[in-house]
Amino acid sequence: MADQQDGDSQASAGKSPAGSKLDSLSREDMIKFVKKQMLMLQKTRSKCDELTKKIKDLESNKTEGAAGDGNSVKDLEIKIKELEDEKQDILTAYQTVQQTQELSIQKFHDVESHCTELTEQRDNLEKQLASVSQSKK
Repeated sequence: MADQQDGDSQASAGKSPAGSKLDSLSREDMIKFVKKQMLMLQKTRSKCDELTKKIKDLESNKTEGAAGDGNSVKDLEIKIKELEDEKQDILTAYQTVQQTQELSIQKFHDVESHCTELTEQRDNLEKQLASVSQSKK
């Protein structure tokens, strides 16, 4: 009977070479091999669980980020609109100040030319007065 089992194991060994290696191991070596395989399986499962958790975290952050980005974009668009309105107000005020400054410059030139005319008239009157004073003497 033992010979028959050996024959069966040899027949199965011919079918699968991996099986023949396991069949040839002693009981203690087989236990060590199974323990190593279990340890590797546990490590693989823990790694798989860790990666699954990371994926879930990233997906939740992505959906939160997408919703947050939508709000951020709207907030930024509102801020841009406010800044554009403020810019327009500032430009209007600047143009008003420019116009006022130009008017002031024009008035200054007018007053300056009027002062020049008055100075010339005064000089002429002083000359006339001096000539009249000399002619009376």
